[in-house]
Amino acid sequence: MLLDFLAEILSISSNEDFKTTFRMSRVDFFRQFNRLVLFLITESAESLSTSDSRAVDILSICITKQEALFDNDNNDSEFLRCLLHHLYAFLMYEGWEKLRALSITVSSHYMKRISHDMFNVYLNGNPAAN
Repeated sequence: MLLDFLAEILSISSNEDFKTTFRMSRVDFFRQFNRLVLFLITESAESLSTSDSRAVDILSICITKQEALFDNDNNDSEFLRCLLHHLYAFLMYEGWEKLRALSITVSSHYMKRISHDMFNVYLNGNPAAN
């Protein structure tokens, strides 16, 4: 799957590798990765009236690729808002317990990243203020 391929490239490459190999930054590459994730989640949400299997598959991939999904260089706040919106919507589906459980898992991985970032700011001071 294309998402697996992109996540693998993101996990093994530094920003300098991207600039020399792809002639683009990791941030630009993340933007494309994020668009693909949102496209797949949106597409799977449209078929939820009949089955949750596609959405479950996509969220399972998000869990296995969480290092790329929640990497510090992946700081597109619009993407994160849209992702959390979809996860929240998945939580509202009655009867799709596996989908709801995976939504909670993906959300918790994001919250761990946020709490880690906030803890670092607390310890090191606000980097934006410097």
